[in-house]
Amino acid sequence: MRLFSALLLVALSGCGGDEPPVAEPDPLLVAALADLHLADARADLTGTARDSLRALALARHGLSTADLAEVLDGLVRDPEGATRLYDRVSERLAAGTAAPPRSVPSLPVKPEGAE
Repeated sequence: MRLFSALLLVALSGCGGDEPPVAEPDPLLVAALADLHLADARADLTGTARDSLRALALARHGLSTADLAEVLDGLVRDPEGATRLYDRVSERLAAGTAAPPRSVPSLPVKPEGAE
């Protein structure tokens, strides 16, 4: 019993105090994941192929599906990092600050009364 108490004391003594600062998620990854969420929502609303919209969202940020899979695999081993990342993506979406498109095609504007 003394051995168990001693081990418990040693284990608990390492649980507090001088923990390293928590790293913030990469803002580019946050933007890419926010765009992916928006792409999924657009696919659901418009019936557009989800895969093509996701590919466009990833390409906007210079990522591939393999890059995304690698990041997600890493997050499996870092639940706290995954939670921080999810929180930042949620905040970005709530603020309505997804990455703007690189170029927006301009539409011709008809003068009033013109047909």
